[in-house]
Amino acid sequence: MESGTAEQDRSAIEGGVTQEEVEKLAPPESIEIAAAPGGDQRLSDEDKQDATDWLLADDDDDGAEVYKTLTINVGTPDAPKRIDWTIRAIDPDEMRQIRSRAGSRGGPRGRRQRQAQTGEVDDSFANLLIVTAATVTPNVREVAKQKGIADPSEVVKHRFRKKPGLIDQLAAEIFLFSGWDEEDIQEAKEVRAAGNS
Repeated sequence: MESGTAEQDRSAIEGGVTQEEVEKLAPPESIEIAAAPGGDQRLSDEDKQDATDWLLADDDDDGAEVYKTLTINVGTPDAPKRIDWTIRAIDPDEMRQIRSRAGSRGGPRGRRQRQAQTGEVDDSFANLLIVTAATVTPNVREVAKQKGIADPSEVVKHRFRKKPGLIDQLAAEIFLFSGWDEEDIQEAKEVRAAGNS
């Protein structure tokens, strides 16, 4: 865990998510990564690219999005029922809009006013909006349209009503996939040492 100004700098990023917020979410035990490498993998020197070359390159700006498919147990431990759920990374502008909407969410009038004054965010509602925004498959917006529901997040909320913790777990996976993972940034000497072992 970081301390001092590094953590303050990270949390000061507009619309950003602190590592503490990510760690609050339970590790995804009901979610398995289906189409992505897992485990604690360290980069070897062969896997590294010069930072200037990377900034100058256009190779990953070809318009193709990167997705991650997860397998989720929407059933019970005694009667598992697994479905595939595909997510994408969420960008800072989307995150800022979601946090703003989750901060001005309804509820008792006094609470709504207090949230507006303090900038307090309804984390559950924010996670629901994050999952709705970052879900690629199923097409939540199309399902909502077919059901005649104006807000696609209501479809997600309704379908996960028996296992609402899955929404938080999916949101945690989206945070990690979007780069809010301290494992994505390491000290160079730590990476070199791990590559030599």
